[in-house]
Amino acid sequence: MACISRRRGRYVLDWRDHTGARRWRSFPSKPEAEQALADVLRESGIAAVAVVDPRITLGAYADRWLEHVKPVLKPATFRSYSYALDVHVPAVLKTLRLRQLARAHVRELLSAKLAAGLSRNTVRIIHATVRAMLNAAIEDGVSVRNPADRLGKALRLVPTRHQAGEEVKALTDEQLDAFLRAAADVASLYHALFYTMSKTGLRLGEAVALRWEDVDLVAREITVRRTFSMGAVGTPKSGKVRRVDVSSNLVALLEHLDVARKAEALEAGRDPVDLVFPGRDDQHFDQSRISKVFKRVLKAAGLPSSLSPHALRHTFAIRLIRSGAPLTYVRDLLGHSSITVTADVYARHLPTGDRGLLDRLEDVSGSRTVAVAGGTWSRRSGLNRGPADYESDTAPNAGSPPDLTPHKQRKRP
Repeated sequence: MACISRRRGRYVLDWRDHTGARRWRSFPSKPEAEQALADVLRESGIAAVAVVDPRITLGAYADRWLEHVKPVLKPATFRSYSYALDVHVPAVLKTLRLRQLARAHVRELLSAKLAAGLSRNTVRIIHATVRAMLNAAIEDGVSVRNPADRLGKALRLVPTRHQAGEEVKALTDEQLDAFLRAAADVASLYHALFYTMSKTGLRLGEAVALRWEDVDLVAREITVRRTFSMGAVGTPKSGKVRRVDVSSNLVALLEHLDVARKAEALEAGRDPVDLVFPGRDDQHFDQSRISKVFKRVLKAAGLPSSLSPHALRHTFAIRLIRSGAPLTYVRDLLGHSSITVTADVYARHLPTGDRGLLDRLEDVSGSRTVAVAGGTWSRRSGLNRGPADYESDTAPNAGSPPDLTPHKQRKRP
């Protein structure tokens, strides 16, 4: 299956990969060739038996992969994957056999998209889609390595902590007050929704999918179990259920909203709607409609039109951090997958150094003596003077400092 031979002063590794294609590589030394041989043998042992035609093209495999992952993906994620492969991967690459795809092909694709003016976030999504598809190709036995691996950092597609913080758009306290007042005036139907998002950090889809069974006004908490996106109800972004604490003001608003909805339903002779924020026909709010209303409220409040409903989530997080809340608590309320995500996004708003902390550290440390202007201060005896002070004393041995001469070197009087 594989062998090493010496040709014209170089060592040539000759082998057939798991698809049957014959390959050669030459090396200047035998140890390098032997190491490459070990890698080839290891990959041959790990590679799965191909379940699809090893000659399949990239385009055909992309269609097959999308068909297989559609049932397990959220609608928005599937739409993103489909768009990335259908629109951004050129036809010339789709006609290439998948096992012939090289790292240079993927790098040139991503570089071309950046040069065309696409945002780094869009190119990052394209890269993530191609990488996920090629990982599946390894599992299917079509490929032995992923040529899209480790290109994100090489092309700086992943934002740094500073860049992630720069992308955060939030409202100041004054802007938030102005926004909520404008919402009550020009979009009263949406005021409770926007107010709840600004006081809990819920994502728009999570707030739209909220049901009264998820709200415990006595315990003052909301349980986030689901989200609404692309016309379908699914799990939250993290895939985990989380509980969000509720302020007393929000409890009062939700209590009033609950009573009003029940009274309205009783008057109409029907059962109350289970959704906390129902749209037309008591169904889920249309999120595109919410975005339009949000822009209208921004205009009425005199705020930048570049803001989106997600700014309410950022506003909540930043206000919480500035109030002194532990970062772990912020992470849990927002439902981040890790505290690293929280720290990266809100790094600019974390508290900076405080010299007062050092003073408090000294108080807590239990140290009983500290240096003071060349002398020492003790809690028991107060200020003790330094050696220069003792030279001017007229009284012999009055408060003289202790003899620090080693015991064996001291002279008897």
